[in-house]
Amino acid sequence: TPLQILDFGGGTGLMYLSVVHETSNKIDYTIIENTGICEAANELFKDNSDIRFLVQIPDNIEIDILYVNSVMQYIGNWKEVISKLCEVSSEYILFDDLYAGDIPNFISTQKYYESLIPHRFFNVESFIEEVEKHNYQLQLKQKHNSPVLGKSDVLPMTNFPLEFQLDYACTLLFRRNS
Repeated sequence: TPLQILDFGGGTGLMYLSVVHETSNKIDYTIIENTGICEAANELFKDNSDIRFLVQIPDNIEIDILYVNSVMQYIGNWKEVISKLCEVSSEYILFDDLYAGDIPNFISTQKYYESLIPHRFFNVESFIEEVEKHNYQLQLKQKHNSPVLGKSDVLPMTNFPLEFQLDYACTLLFRRNS
C-alpha cells in the first residue's frame, strides 16, 4: 500500500516533488490549500494520480503522516486548527518550520514584499501541550534552519526585545498514543 501523506498548507507541491525524488515507495499525497492554489496545482499535476489538491480536509481520511510546514504562524485560531488536524486519523503529525521556542506567545507583522501579514510566534511548551491534549505525544523536538532570502543563518529578530527573539524555528514530531 502507498504511504499516505496529508500536507496541510503544502502550496503547489514542492515537498511532494522532494519526497518522490528521495524514495522508491509508492506515495499518495494530498495537499490542503486555498482555492486559487488548488486550481492551478490540479492543472499542473493533472496527469499525476498520486497527488491531489483539496480546499479542506476530507471526512474519514486515514493517513500515515500529517505534514504541516511553515503555516501555523499565519493561522488566526490555531488551537481550533490543531484540534481539527488531530481529528484526522494519522499516526504521526510533523510540524516543520514552526516559529516556536522559549518565548512568550505573541503576534507581530511580517513584511512580505509589499504586503503586511500577521505572523504568530509560539511558546513551544504551550504549543506542545495543545497538541498533546488531543492524544498525541511529542517524539522529536529540534531546531529547523529556515533560510531567509536564500541565506541560512539565525532568524533576523533583533528588532524585538531579547525575550521575544528566536534563533531558529523548530521541528516537532508527534505520534498518536496507542
